[in-house]
Amino acid sequence: MSATKIYNFSFGSIKLTRELAQFTIHRNEFSYDRLEEIEQFLRDTRNDVFLSFRSIEENEGHVVMTFHFVEHLKPVVAIKQEAYVVKLAIAQAILLDEIVTKTSSFVSLHPATVYYHPMSTIRYGYRANRQMPREEKYTHLQRYKALILTILTNQPYEKCLEEPEHLTKRTNDLVHSILQAQTIEDMQLLLTEAYDFVAYHTVQTQTAERKKWRSRMILGVVLTALLGLVGIGYVKQDANEQQAAAIQSLTADYEEEQLIQEADTLFVAGKFKEAVPLFLALGDSTEEVAKKLVLEEQWQLALDTEPAILETVITALYN
Repeated sequence: MSATKIYNFSFGSIKLTRELAQFTIHRNEFSYDRLEEIEQFLRDTRNDVFLSFRSIEENEGHVVMTFHFVEHLKPVVAIKQEAYVVKLAIAQAILLDEIVTKTSSFVSLHPATVYYHPMSTIRYGYRANRQMPREEKYTHLQRYKALILTILTNQPYEKCLEEPEHLTKRTNDLVHSILQAQTIEDMQLLLTEAYDFVAYHTVQTQTAERKKWRSRMILGVVLTALLGLVGIGYVKQDANEQQAAAIQSLTADYEEEQLIQEADTLFVAGKFKEAVPLFLALGDSTEEVAKKLVLEEQWQLALDTEPAILETVITALYN
């Protein structure tokens, strides 16, 4: 974290620096007789998923609680800039951790009080006993839903907590399923499946990109070597023609390999309509492409590609 950041949360404000997290809450929110009662509670931390307590004091009508912070941690409220696969990983880690079942204390799930480090490190900043402000209006399920929806939709936590139904107008299938989830276990399963799917395809895409880079490097080395022969005068006119033909062949092979990788990547990602014309351009017959689509249960697109396989489609449907 490069600078001091200030965030609001359910009961007050939070100031984050490289080494400290400072929670400031109005004194009227507390019901203790002696500040030492709160201090003793905060010092008694047996779980390392909570920020380590440093100090507590009353200052101008407010209670200021300070915790040790680690620079590489980020508040979930700032997760908007992360890649989708990182968001899914953090959402999954939060749900699988299910901290609310591991302590009798209240644990805030406000995104300004939950901290992460990709891909699965989670820390919590605010926990409370009965003498401290607690969010008791909402169930654990409602609070977890709000946090996960905030991560996936970039919508404010308060909106996701108080008016989740308003998110239905702009959701994908995963968000819609989370909105309909009846238990935390349902959400755990949804996020695990979603993360596995997206993580796999992210790796596939990165692998394809590395192959493209390697192909470019190989092509560059070969072209440089061939062109270098011309530069030092070892190749005569007839050899030059052979060289030109070799370069043309290498270029064609490279372009074809790139097209194959692009077609395969699109097909694996489920972008069948975009993949079909690429397969056809590579020389696959309409029947071959249609059969690939049948295996993926893309019945209509298969028929559009090759109407003659109607019988194959009908057989597949009935099987």
